[in-house]
Amino acid sequence: MGFHTLYHRLASKDAHGNANVNANRGLCMDGKLQTYAVQTPEYSIGCYKGDESSSKNMLAASVRRDLFDPKTGRVYLSDRRHWVDQLKPRNMAVTCVRLSALQLGQITAGYYNDLLDETMRLDRKVMDMDDPMTREQADMLERIWSETEWSRRFDFTSISMKIKESIITAQLTSLVVRGLESIVVANCTVQVADSYIIDPFKEAKRKFERDYDSTGENGGKTKGDIGKEMAVVCLRANAIAFFAEYIVSQCRLAYSTFYKNYSKSDKEEQMKLFLKASSTLAFSRMLGLLASCAGACVGTLVLPPGGYGTLLGSNIGDSLVANLIK
Repeated sequence: MGFHTLYHRLASKDAHGNANVNANRGLCMDGKLQTYAVQTPEYSIGCYKGDESSSKNMLAASVRRDLFDPKTGRVYLSDRRHWVDQLKPRNMAVTCVRLSALQLGQITAGYYNDLLDETMRLDRKVMDMDDPMTREQADMLERIWSETEWSRRFDFTSISMKIKESIITAQLTSLVVRGLESIVVANCTVQVADSYIIDPFKEAKRKFERDYDSTGENGGKTKGDIGKEMAVVCLRANAIAFFAEYIVSQCRLAYSTFYKNYSKSDKEEQMKLFLKASSTLAFSRMLGLLASCAGACVGTLVLPPGGYGTLLGSNIGDSLVANLIK
């Protein structure tokens, strides 16, 4: 592996995507003249004087110790995403498919849940001796309700609008996340910033590949140990995303209350509804964050080793809380 190859591989790990390359001369540890040297904010690489492409001429490749985890060797902030990552074709396609499936799932689940409630309500009327409703009438009302709600909820235009709104909201949330991440990186140490920016899915995969031992012997960690660690990792790593989602939702709520549906004749009532909705939103996001951490732990324990259990469990925990709050 030559000088240029090694430099490219190391410099490509720059968290900011930039490399400040300065060629200079200096003395090696053994006193030999160091002709080729490259220094970046993250790396310092030196070569012997001679053939640059020869691996035997490589003297040292040292990394600043304050920019990588000494236990794992992972460069801090290596999981950080750029501002336009969510607009890449592959990421955009995954987002559209995921949100479309999520919207359809929510609409379907809501329909059948309301259908069950309507059926139980009609059954109580039939069983009530003081109510003249018969079983035939209840069945007819249930059928009418089912057909009406199905055509209303599964209207193509309505579903398309909801999917469009969810995609726009997701993109805005991603931009807010990138902004909050930049603030954290600018005002915190690299170690602290990394704990809030780290990717839980990738971190779970790394932990299983590096530390997992099904028996817990030989210094390894069991799924239970990794699950507990992932709960703590997700608490910090998901905090920015949940806060960003709260900011976007709060802005939408303010727009809907004070602009779209604003009424000068009923200001006090609108303010009460706004404060109530804001409190519910904040509570749901806080509870959703805790539920996602618990779900990540459970998913890590239940599903096979790897990061998919952590990812799935975290999403399920947040979804359960969101549905319960609604």
